Amino acid sequence: LLRSNSIKTVITTGVVTEGSVASTARDAQETDHYVVVPRDCVGSFSRDLHDAALKVLATRCEVVDTNQVLAIWDEVRAPTIASARS
Repeated sequence: LLRSNSIKTVITTGVVTEGSVASTARDAQETDHYVVVPRDCVGSFSRDLHDAALKVLATRCEVVDTNQVLAIWDEVRAPTIASARS
């Protein structure tokens, strides 16, 4: 579905960083997607496991803050919005 819609980047969020979030990130990476995990949009019931999962994820994909993702989106959207107003 992602490939058929030309989606190249996957941003994964959710609960249980060491479980479903990490699994989703790995699956997306294995299908050659660029994976981003906003560290402030994931969580776990165990702080130790959460922190460890983020360390492991950072070796395989981008672990960033949400404000970094939003800044990139704003940067990419700005030319499109400007041309639409013209």
